[in-house]
Amino acid sequence: MLQCLQTLTKEHWTKKMATQTINTVAGNTAPAWIITAKRKGVVIDVTGCSVDLILAKGNSVTNAGHQDCVIVTPTSGIVSYSPQTGDVPVRGKYKADLKVIYPDATSEILYDQLVVNARKALGT
Repeated sequence: MLQCLQTLTKEHWTKKMATQTINTVAGNTAPAWIITAKRKGVVIDVTGCSVDLILAKGNSVTNAGHQDCVIVTPTSGIVSYSPQTGDVPVRGKYKADLKVIYPDATSEILYDQLVVNARKALGT
């Protein structure tokens, strides 16, 4: 029983640590978000790829129409996304997936790559 609990705890922490978190204020459009593309916790090489960030609160995508990321360090899977007005319009928790389009035109969605915690601006 204890071994099972230790295994579950280890898996829980591994999953939690794999998802990157950004804390921000609702409505912020700066700074850019730096994200590392990972599959099962392992960094993936995005050389020659295009990468999109799909941001949602619940089931509603909040950044439709402007999902392009800039690839910063391809071999390390590091990309940058510049949030725009409407991406994080209200306080709450947002989740983001990365869509990687490979040079051969195949694609993969890397789920739960980022959690954005947005709070209300002070004084509003």
